[in-house]
Amino acid sequence: MKHVFRGLAVIVVLVLLAQAWNSPVLWNVCNSAAVSGGTIVVDADCIDSIRPPAGDFALRVFYSSDSEATWQQASMDAVAQPGYDSTYEGRFPAPAAGMVYYYVRADNGTNYGTESPVNTADAWPVPDNLLAETALEGTGDTMNNPDGEWLDLTSCAMGYSAGYIYARLTNHYTSWPTSGGLFGPWYVYSAGFWNSEASTRDTLGYTMTHVNVLSYTDGLYELNRYESTYTRIGDIDIQTSGNRLIMRCKISDLAARPGFQPWPNQCGYLCGAKGDARTANLSLQSKDNDTTNAARFYINRTPRLVVGQNKPPALTNSRVIPQSGPLGTAFWFSTRYSDADSNLPVLHAVVIDGETIALKPTHHQYWGPDVFDCHDSGFAVGPHHFQFVFSDGAALVASTPDTFLVTAGAVAEVEKSGSARFSVEPNPFHGTTVVSMAGSQPRTLAICDVQGRTIRSIPARSPALQLDLRSFPAGVYFLRADGSSQRRLLVKLGR
Repeated sequence: MKHVFRGLAVIVVLVLLAQAWNSPVLWNVCNSAAVSGGTIVVDADCIDSIRPPAGDFALRVFYSSDSEATWQQASMDAVAQPGYDSTYEGRFPAPAAGMVYYYVRADNGTNYGTESPVNTADAWPVPDNLLAETALEGTGDTMNNPDGEWLDLTSCAMGYSAGYIYARLTNHYTSWPTSGGLFGPWYVYSAGFWNSEASTRDTLGYTMTHVNVLSYTDGLYELNRYESTYTRIGDIDIQTSGNRLIMRCKISDLAARPGFQPWPNQCGYLCGAKGDARTANLSLQSKDNDTTNAARFYINRTPRLVVGQNKPPALTNSRVIPQSGPLGTAFWFSTRYSDADSNLPVLHAVVIDGETIALKPTHHQYWGPDVFDCHDSGFAVGPHHFQFVFSDGAALVASTPDTFLVTAGAVAEVEKSGSARFSVEPNPFHGTTVVSMAGSQPRTLAICDVQGRTIRSIPARSPALQLDLRSFPAGVYFLRADGSSQRRLLVKLGR
């Protein structure tokens, strides 16, 4: 009988290896500050092993403001802007007070890459609200099977706490028998994974296994693909109820194994989180009855945001290169953004002569610190003013105003044309400000928030227009002419 389960070790590890690398990879998950009654913005970068273009994934953000008792979800869409080629963005509302939890899941149509709720209190048996689905399996593929309909898996879910990893399997039946009688067949149910950064990841797999056959009993196992061996390395807790099988193992039992090192790892995920159900009989044959798809499962990655608590971000090394140049020179504007709260900058721009130009990140490690930059040209001869302006969704920070100079030279000037140019004075302002326009006269001016949503549309009846914004709350806004991609920054200081 032991040879049956040696064969099982090879099969489980091979299936893990074959599927897990097709799961999406999540990194640089980041959120804006949690402002009472405001909107929290979440960005996440996503690829998989074949690096499909942006838009080939379905990403969702799951959020909870009732201590993870219930979860709401919102879709995340591809940003599709320069510097954000692999980035997806979602939004959800912040409550008036308290704490907000969230996690992100990516689906490439076959496999998941998912973060998870955190089981802070080590609740056992672990409830569904503290688990993340890692696979959904179609029903009926093993129904009416002579080996037993309880082998028809329907899902696999994973979770974690400070001391445990949890797994939940469901089947298309009402129980989880381990034996069909004195002479078998015997039934083996496993949730398998490995540490994706371990040097032995192509050899060793790990499973929480529910079985009761001679020397192979319930437990946490290390399976060796090449030696066809298995080693029981720890106890597990098991609870079955109807079609649910819940297991948990101690993280310390895994961390004690040399083949599982390094732990904690840098990437934060276990590869191959999947369910497996099979039979074994006296003829020394092991049959793979049903498995779920593998997933990348992330632990220690469940942000907890306290509404209203925030440290302002900082800008350093703000500069333009060169500081002067002839007509047609391409100027490079860059600044380094850092945030003690690891918050995402929802506003990241340089304002040049009143025109707002979005900056792109260098490495997507927004809290890093990370450098945001852009190139621009076509400036007229003379001095030009610029300033970097960022917001983490709660605090607005700006660099010291600076200038650069364009001199007459042999390079032909590249004119910016086709849209109105704005001059806003004063800016920042308290209640009213005057917008002066040169160039083509727009029909309307739109006042937009930092997400680009129009708040107010104003007819542009003259080249000089007074804006009365005393009813607007303090914050960052943009002014946009109809049919123009150019924006002007408006900073309202108070009512």
